[in-house]
Amino acid sequence: MIGFITGLPRSRTKWFAEYFDCFVAAYHEPLNGMTAKQQFYDLVQSKCLISDAGLYLTDFQQRYPGVPTVIIQRDVLQVHSSLCRATDNMTDLHHLFLPLLIKQKKELDKLDGMRVAYSRINEKLESIHEYLKIPFDRGYADQMIATNIQLSEITADIKSYQPWHE
Repeated sequence: MIGFITGLPRSRTKWFAEYFDCFVAAYHEPLNGMTAKQQFYDLVQSKCLISDAGLYLTDFQQRYPGVPTVIIQRDVLQVHSSLCRATDNMTDLHHLFLPLLIKQKKELDKLDGMRVAYSRINEKLESIHEYLKIPFDRGYADQMIATNIQLSEITADIKSYQPWHE
């Protein structure tokens, strides 16, 4: 296992998976769609990087304590605003987002790892590479910094999170 990247939704976890996929196998939100813990454990056994906002729901740090974790820190209200814009087809659910984000932030605050402010991701890329022990390429980093990568549709499979609460 190379490492984990997590943070609140809309904190560039998709971008990180695309970015690091040039260097190592990288997966964005692999928990979404998994129906058993073992599926996650099997994926972790490979030499990969997992970038997933839902990692806080799992036992990943207890089970893999030596694996580096990058935690992207972004203001909850910024995330809420971004999430509402990205889900304008779900306006009847927007009132539920903020309490969930606040709870998720509290769980993220408990994690061990390298904390990086959302606003400083670009300038911290080389340090993130060092922390994850992945060679850094300035030219590629500059190219990817200029690339806007976001999910075209935000989805969540609630069944994917049930095994972590059984």
